[in-house]
Parts: sequence; C-alpha cells; structure tokens
Amino acid sequence: MLAVALLALLVPGSAAAGGNFWAGTNGPQGGDGQAMATSPANGNIFVGTQGGGVFRSTDNGETWAAVNNGLTATNVHALAVNSFGHVFAGTFGGVFRSTNNGNSWEPVNNGLEYPFVISLAVNSRGDLFAGTFEGGGVYRSADNGDSWTLLPNGLENTYVPALLVNATDQVFAGTWGGGIFRLPDNGDTWTPVNTGLTDPYILSLARNSTGTLFAGTDFGGGVFRSTNNGDSWEPVNEGLNTSNNVNALIVIGSTTFAGIYGDGVFRSFDDGDHWEQVNTGLTATFVLSFTAAANDIFAGTYFGGGVFRSRANEDTIDWSEKNNGLVATDVRIHLAVRAFEIRVGDEPRASVSRARDIEHAETALPDRAVQVRVDEVQSGRRPEVAEQTRFDVLGCERLT
Repeated sequence: MLAVALLALLVPGSAAAGGNFWAGTNGPQGGDGQAMATSPANGNIFVGTQGGGVFRSTDNGETWAAVNNGLTATNVHALAVNSFGHVFAGTFGGVFRSTNNGNSWEPVNNGLEYPFVISLAVNSRGDLFAGTFEGGGVYRSADNGDSWTLLPNGLENTYVPALLVNATDQVFAGTWGGGIFRLPDNGDTWTPVNTGLTDPYILSLARNSTGTLFAGTDFGGGVFRSTNNGDSWEPVNEGLNTSNNVNALIVIGSTTFAGIYGDGVFRSFDDGDHWEQVNTGLTATFVLSFTAAANDIFAGTYFGGGVFRSRANEDTIDWSEKNNGLVATDVRIHLAVRAFEIRVGDEPRASVSRARDIEHAETALPDRAVQVRVDEVQSGRRPEVAEQTRFDVLGCERLT
C-alpha cells in the first residue's frame, strides 16, 4: 500500500486530526441529478444521483424521498421506466429493477458481463437496452431484465452514453467517438448512420413526434438533426452559443430543449433551426438530465445544484429549485488552506496552496472517507484530474 503524507491542512474551527469531529447532518439540499425519468403508470418522478442513489417525488417535484432499499450501487447514471411502472437504474454495479415504484430494488445482471451501465432505453414491447462505459457496448433484455444478451455485431464503438428508441422500435446508440449506430427492431446487427455528423462524440439523443432525431455532442459540436431516420445529419446551432457539452436533450410538444454543461438550458420552437437561452431562475447551469411530467420540464444539474422545474410550453421559462428532501451526499467544498502536499513514497505528487486548488470532496459513509481532487477547475468542463487520492479523515491513511 502506498504511503501518503498530508503535511498541513488548516481548516478554521476544525478539531485535531486524531479526534472524531464529524457529525451527520440533514443537508445540504441538492445533489447531482445525473439521470431523471417519469413513470407513465402514475406520474411519479425519479432522479438518480451521484452517491445518493435514487430519490422519488410523488407530488411533481415539491418533495423528494430516498428510495434505496436493496440498491447497493448508489452512483446512478441512467434511469428508465416501462409501461408497467417498473423502474430500472443503471449503475457501475449493473442494472437494478424495482417492480414496486422504487420501494425496493434487486440486481438483474444475468448475462450482463460488463456491468458499467451509463444509458438505458425501453421499446414498446418492454424490451430493455443497456449501454455501457467503454468496454461493453449495448445489451438487450427481452424478459424485463431477468437476462441480458450482448449485441456486438457492427457496433464499432463500445462507449455508449446515449440510447434512443424510435416509433417503430428501431434503436439508436450514441457513442463517444464513433458516432451513431442504428439497430432494426428485434435485430442483431448495427449499422453506422453518420453521414454529415462531423462530431462523433455523442452524449444525448432525442426525437420528436414526427420522427425528427436530435443528437447532442461533446467538444463544441452542438446539436445535429436528422429528418430521415438518421440516414444523414446536419448541424443546427444558430443561437446555441456554447462550446460545452450538450449533455441532455428532450422534446416536449413542439419545443426542443438542450441541456448544456455550464451554460444551462436552450430551447427551440422550430426543430433546432433557432435556439434561445432560457436560464431565468436556473442558479445551477451544469445541466446533466431532463424529464417531463404533466406540463412541466425538470432539469437535473451537477455540482450539487439538484433539480429545477419550469412550465415547459409557455413563452417564459422560469425555473425554480425543487430540492426539498433531495439531500446531497456528494459534497463539493472550497476549504481555507494554507498548504499541504501529497506524497507517494518519497515522491511529491501534488501541492496545494490556494483554496481553488481543491475542487472536490466527497463524503462516503459509513467509513467517512474524503476524496480530494487536486487540480485547477476548468470553467465549463469537467476538470482533468491531476491526482486523485482517498484519505481516512481521522488519520489521513491511503484507502485506495
């Protein structure tokens, strides 16, 4: 085990490092809304968080309650709900299923040999599709998650942040670096559909009621549109003044919304021909996810911003924070720091002399570990981690 020395971390008001100075609290409200979904069975809304598992709202976002019984992997990257109201959560521990509205969960990973799930979709028959982090690809389940089959044929890229099912149950896989692939209904072989798609780093997919497809990209590519089921694509970015990730897309009625990492929300009334920024009341602009319920749009945000709600199809979009009961377990802090140094053996690996050098601290109950990322925060983009170390906050021991 590598030795790590923490030389001097000074936090005003803190007790000595050898004492147990940590106590649980009931906050702060918020968290990271990494994934969102609405049940077609009862209108309940679910949000998947980073480290806090799944929260459910039965009153259109006014209040939230954690529903994690049996959910042993609490970093939730994807959510999907089928027509029966069965909820599925994609995690780095595989897929979990709830058949009772989130009250309890069970792992359903038979055949899911690469369990790092970051996207989920369901077709009209209830077949499930799970996209993975790089190394797996797309799996299909035709029995409500009881078993899974890998669909590798033709899928040239196995990092799948986005999945979409169209009205005829064709499946689209948005990959990070390989563009978009299309799978026929009940088919086994993918076909690349990337003509005109000049940015192949896909983060999000959506479609409208007429079959028009939208793809959100990384690295400043913005939004692409296809009006012929993916056969060709064109960029549609007039007014979309951002070079940041398009993490989320949703179409509600005739309005398309794009969630941008660092620039909030944009909307288009004309299928992407023109965009306008709609951030009134949106105090957290690192948007990760969307869902719709009744006449409202919900946005899940990063850096502890939690969930925001607005009426979806009105002239004025006015967001309000809806975090009552949505307790953040992934806490980002800026500390008052004089100086400290991280060493691996005798070799210095990182030094910190300014509060802004510490970007991230994560409480991980029950061992009370703290994860510190020592790097400069890059505006509008997830920081590149220069050094990532886990400490026991009572003794500053290296845990991993």
